[in-house]
Amino acid sequence: IHPSIMNGNAPSLQAHFMLESLYPTGSFHIGRGFPWQVGTQIIYRDAQYQRTLALARLGTLPFFFLAALVVYLPSRRLAGRGGAFVSTALFCTLPPVLAHAGLATTDLPAVATFLLAAYLWVRWLDGPSLARSTALGFGVGLMAVTKFSGLVFFPAAAGALLLFRILWPSTSRSPRPQAPRWRWPVGAGLAGLVLLLTMWAAYQFSWGRAFDLPGTREAMTGCLQGASQSWARFVHGLARTSLPAPEVLQGIFTLCAHNKAGHLAYALGETSRSGFLYFYPLALAVKTPLPFILFIAAGITMPLARRAARRGWLHAAILAVAAVVLLLAAGSQINIGVRHVLVIYPLLAIASAPAAGALLHGLDGRARTAGRLLLAGLVVWQLAIAVVHHPHYLAYFNVFAGKDPGHVLLDSDLDWGQDLIQLEEFAADRRISHLHIAYFGTADLCAHDLPRLEWLPPRTQVSGWIAISEMYYRGIWQMMFRDPCDPASAYWTRERGRGGYRWLARYNPVAFAGRSIRIYHVPEP
Repeated sequence: IHPSIMNGNAPSLQAHFMLESLYPTGSFHIGRGFPWQVGTQIIYRDAQYQRTLALARLGTLPFFFLAALVVYLPSRRLAGRGGAFVSTALFCTLPPVLAHAGLATTDLPAVATFLLAAYLWVRWLDGPSLARSTALGFGVGLMAVTKFSGLVFFPAAAGALLLFRILWPSTSRSPRPQAPRWRWPVGAGLAGLVLLLTMWAAYQFSWGRAFDLPGTREAMTGCLQGASQSWARFVHGLARTSLPAPEVLQGIFTLCAHNKAGHLAYALGETSRSGFLYFYPLALAVKTPLPFILFIAAGITMPLARRAARRGWLHAAILAVAAVVLLLAAGSQINIGVRHVLVIYPLLAIASAPAAGALLHGLDGRARTAGRLLLAGLVVWQLAIAVVHHPHYLAYFNVFAGKDPGHVLLDSDLDWGQDLIQLEEFAADRRISHLHIAYFGTADLCAHDLPRLEWLPPRTQVSGWIAISEMYYRGIWQMMFRDPCDPASAYWTRERGRGGYRWLARYNPVAFAGRSIRIYHVPEP
């Protein structure tokens, strides 16, 4: 697994969990190096790879429970305890969610903190008390320091929730409670203050100029491409001003520059530097289990008996937030995995909870029995899918992907270097002494119990045992190594497309290590 604990150049909330568990005395100092290198150094520290990796993944687990809680609470408000239990159970057994709940990354923590911030925002809209304002500021602050993409998604989501809250007609018998007018600006100011203090505390109350941080100038140049002169002058002036937590500004520049530069994306056998408009709908279509798709369909289309129009606004607003997230993601030039829209899953689970509530309690006689059996069948079906595909949740695809999911999607949807341990086990079982390898990942290969390794460059036909990651087999990744045990030997090749390894198509894989590493045995010519 990518052993990163950093999001660009920004420390994440999950990173604090991990570092505190590994270095309670504070003896380890993270430098300003490339994030993957920093993560690799931590993972392989003291030659205890398995233990350290387990601790790193353990840092994500609390966010899985937080996400489940924040799915349950609004679902209970919409559909009662029964409907909330069903929606939460289906969310918690989704293979993409289980996959990222067990990785040392910021993707699931970002989902959990986004949900928490949105839930606290809805509570604040019900009435901006002192406690709710403080909680809102803290929740949004946690979300912001967990992953910078939240700074893009949350304002749009909060705006959609506010719009529906104001414009949705109230037909309930009792009028909505009205808070004194002065509480709204005071509550907003308090929430903003707590938000800023939370973010500043996450960066250990740092102070300085973003311009002085390594990499900021290059990131700012990339971000400002095509910008007006007046805007460029303002941004340069801001970067040269001493501010609290200048790393936040640096991280925003980095994210902006990355999005403008694009990222090599792959879908349906095609590649693009600027992404595909259909990428995320496609990813959701092939990565989502069928029982959850049926549950969503019921939640969106089924006529629901609601107890009050106020709950009606929340149900419609949550669907709108999911649509807003998908639209924003579609405009991004970074299309590398369903993990970037993972938050859509809990939103749809919450929005579908009223359907579960109606099937459980809104019917009579045999219809109620049939409704309950249907929901129980969906939960059991999805649980069975999770059990069957354990532990290969990251590479899960439904039947819509066909027999060759690598033709549909790659990268973090299929091949993220996660099957190295399985390759170790296969090599040990077969007593392989020499292995040609083209591995996609940042692991220190020679720190593992692998045979003598020789890198397999493109257009080089060899015999013997071969292990090749899907990303290389499909020709998507171009980083090569003269020595697979020496990161300094890395170089880039312009070889793109499957042509470089097309000669392997003449042979059938002997096996797969997990779901992402093809293993061949090519006889001597």
